[in-house]
Amino acid sequence: DVRLMYNTPLAGIKNVGLSLLINNVFSTLYESNGGTYPYLYASDLSRSNYYYPQATRNFLLSLNVKF
Repeated sequence: DVRLMYNTPLAGIKNVGLSLLINNVFSTLYESNGGTYPYLYASDLSRSNYYYPQATRNFLLSLNVKF
């Protein structure tokens, strides 16, 4: 992850901040967690596996103003 920040005072305002956050910069495919659900079907034990894929590269831009 990468975060870029810029802060500056403006007339009548204590501080104005601009921030850009880039998550998963290399756009890696990954799952943060998962689960297994075992069940019986026709006297056979079966298992279903579930995975929760996460977001590829994404961006968050924020503006903070302090008076």
